[in-house]
Amino acid sequence: MKFLQSIKQIEKRFNTGEEPVLVACNDHNSYICKYPRYSGSANKMVCELLGSEFARSWKIDTPEIAMVNVLPIHYPKDLSGSYFSRTLLGSRQRRNVIDITPTSISSIPSGEKLCKQLLKIALFDFWTANEDRNANNANLMYDLVNNSIISIDYGCCFNTATFDFPLSQLTETDSILSSDLFKHISQKISPERVLQMADILTRIDYLSYIHDCQTTTLTARMDETDNAELGLAFIPSSWNIRREVICQKLKEMLDTNWTEKVKDNFLETLKNVLNHD
Repeated sequence: MKFLQSIKQIEKRFNTGEEPVLVACNDHNSYICKYPRYSGSANKMVCELLGSEFARSWKIDTPEIAMVNVLPIHYPKDLSGSYFSRTLLGSRQRRNVIDITPTSISSIPSGEKLCKQLLKIALFDFWTANEDRNANNANLMYDLVNNSIISIDYGCCFNTATFDFPLSQLTETDSILSSDLFKHISQKISPERVLQMADILTRIDYLSYIHDCQTTTLTARMDETDNAELGLAFIPSSWNIRREVICQKLKEMLDTNWTEKVKDNFLETLKNVLNHD
């Protein structure tokens, strides 16, 4: 995890739900940064952080993240300085990419390579209960140089940062599998082949990815100590999150009962989508 500092005044704000800002940092990169703006937003930042780290363990292409401190002289003029007095969570800005939207789908190639990537992202969303990647909101970018789908935005993992109730399964409409993007990317592949790829993903790769998540610094320390304060020590204290609640949610997500239900739900949803087509 990188810990960075701003080097110039913040001048750009993105017109999206969380209204992130673009921060130039002392590693000579710019980061799209989110910050706690309202009650509950720090929980969404925790989801963003955990989702990004776990996506990396799944070998999903996702931007590098960093903790960013903004110097008071760099606060934006049009927003309250209180937003930036706490540590921000930054996602490194990528070059040579386009946002995946209904109008850009046609410029993305079809075929097995991207279909495998999208199937993996969809399964990851089922596992993390990410409710914000669907037909209306892809939260994906396309790397024009490497022909790769980039996953972004994890703030709605754990059923939109719902930490006080048990995890609940995604529905078909909650999934990117029900999108025009999936239909476009898989159009040249037979349904039988798509199901074969999904079978390999769930039968072999899925358990390996979860194992990799279980051995991250976060979960390994959490299991060894059973101490939420130590296991989640890398989360800034200024976010004022309840570490013990998040620890319990992570244990629920890594439990065999949840992972098996996720696999079954994912495969059933995929079959339904392919039958609709």
